[in-house]
This record gives sequence, structure tokens and C-alpha cells, in this order.
Amino acid sequence: RTEERGRGRGFYMLGYNGTPAAGPSARIDYINIQSQGNSIRFGDLTTNRYTLGSGANSTRGLFCGGYQEGLSPDTDVNAIEFITIATEGNAADFGDRTVVGRQPAAASNDTRCVMASGFTPAGYQNTIDKVEFATTGNATDYGDLSSKRASMCMSCNSTTRGIFNGGYQPAPSTIRVNNMEFITFATTGNTQDFGDLTDDSQSTYGGTASSSTRGLIGLGYVHPARSNAVDFCTIATTGNASDFGDLTAAKQTYGSCSNSIRGTFLGGQTPSYINNIDM
Repeated sequence: RTEERGRGRGFYMLGYNGTPAAGPSARIDYINIQSQGNSIRFGDLTTNRYTLGSGANSTRGLFCGGYQEGLSPDTDVNAIEFITIATEGNAADFGDRTVVGRQPAAASNDTRCVMASGFTPAGYQNTIDKVEFATTGNATDYGDLSSKRASMCMSCNSTTRGIFNGGYQPAPSTIRVNNMEFITFATTGNTQDFGDLTDDSQSTYGGTASSSTRGLIGLGYVHPARSNAVDFCTIATTGNASDFGDLTAAKQTYGSCSNSIRGTFLGGQTPSYINNIDM
């Protein structure tokens, strides 16, 4: 997954890169969002990990949760690690989430990172927890999603609100959902309904980008096939998403990052694994 809102820089954690022989990676790359060009090596996470959540302000980027491979045993983790955006180097320990698991979504403003849901060894969760960027330490409870969910189309955010989109939920059977829910960063509490993604899209494994006014949601996997569709919403209001346009290919499990002007969507599976960056 990737970091958002690093002003000039966007960060991309390679995650699961290709065939089982290639497997998961600890590598972190970055791009300069305002200019076009290939990604550059930044550093590494402390372990090989994928299906992470991430958030950032202008100083720090956070990577949270995920599934760890390459150590014994391979396992879901609750670790939160951080990087300092202005300097290249490896991630360091920040603290722990309140739940152990993979596939969380995270939203952030300049002060706070809010991490939602995920799949844990105990099953799907609706837990939302939070940390403050300025201090290291363990996450604390924020509230709950309206349902237990994982594999969301990540999140979009302004400085005031975070929006969590789509995902899998386990009951009555494992189904995809198209609802969008929001939180207000300055307060704690449960999510509120925002609206729905387009065309009853039941979306998972997508990516998002944000400005201070608009959120873009790449729909990822829309059952029964991968999608190239991108939705948008106006973050300050509630309501259903509208069509924005299309990515260059139908794909899923890609990363995304943005500054206030440009959104980028990185890599993914088409079904082959690809390394192109759309903007």
C-alpha cells in the first residue's frame, strides 16, 4: 500500500510483488507526485509484509497491520511503523494497533491517523483505532464501523473528514458492499453513513486519492471482474459517488497516493502483476 499527503512525495510499499517465488517484500519506494517519473528506493519496513494500511501527514508516514511472511511463524501483525518523509531510510517502530490483522484502511489529517477494520485471526472486525502523528505509542480506541469489514477500497480524506469505502463483510455470507462511511477527525465515535459507490459497485482491493475537497476511489475488484473505474465524492458533503473516469487498465490490489492537485495509482494485478503508475 501507499502513503498519502506527503506534500511533494508519495510512498509505495511493494507488498506482494509477483509470483510466489518473488513473494512479499519489505521495500518502500517513493515518487515525486508533482512531476512524472519512475519510483525511487526509500528504505525498508522491519519485516516482509503486505495488505497494510497507511496514512501520512507532511512529516511522517505510518504503515499499520498486515500479514508478515518470511519469518517463523508467518502471521498477522498489529505493528505500526513510521518513516520520516524528508529523509530516506528504513521504517522504525511506532507502536501497536488495538487489533492484530491485515487489510485495514487508514485515513489521516495533519494531526491524527485513524485505522479501520481488517481481517484478524478471530475473523472480520469493525474496530477503528487512532494514533497521533507527533508522538509514538500504541493506538487507542476511536469507535466502530457499521459492520465488520476488510479489504476496503482504502480511504479518502480532507483535513476534517475521513471516508471508508466498500469492502468485504462476513455475514450472512462473505459479501462485498458498496457503502461509504465517514468519521470526523477532531472527535471520536462510530462512523456515519456518507452514501454509496456507483452502480451498486460492490468493491474491494482498490485505492484512493484526495485533495482538500474531493476524494477519488479506484474500485479495484467489482464482482465478478477487475475494474478500471474511478469514482469521486465531495468530502464536505454526503451523498452517492459519481463517475470520474477510468484507469489505463482494469486491475486490483494497487496502491495510491496524492497531493492536493494530483492522484496516482501504482502497480496492481491485471491478472499479471504490473509496475505502471497512472495519474
